[in-house]
Amino acid sequence: MIELCVAWLCLLVFVGGCCEVFAVVWKGEDVFVVGEVFTGVATQGGSIEEAVKNLREALELYLEEFPELGEEIDELDLVGLIHVEVVKAVG
Repeated sequence: MIELCVAWLCLLVFVGGCCEVFAVVWKGEDVFVVGEVFTGVATQGGSIEEAVKNLREALELYLEEFPELGEEIDELDLVGLIHVEVVKAVG
């Protein structure tokens, strides 16, 4: 079972410029996992700081390969963040 950390991250990624991305953090059994919302890029680390560092590096590589996504991210109009709880039906 995965425990969710109540944390959203806003990262600045520099790839021929700068774009702001949003990620969610959760704790696995032995690692922290960080996933970026728009691209789906995810990484892990032994600490939240290490996972975020790894995510930044992974996103920079990803956006070097797909620079048009960086432009799309810059154009996103973030309306807000919401928490959605899903209850599993038993039976």
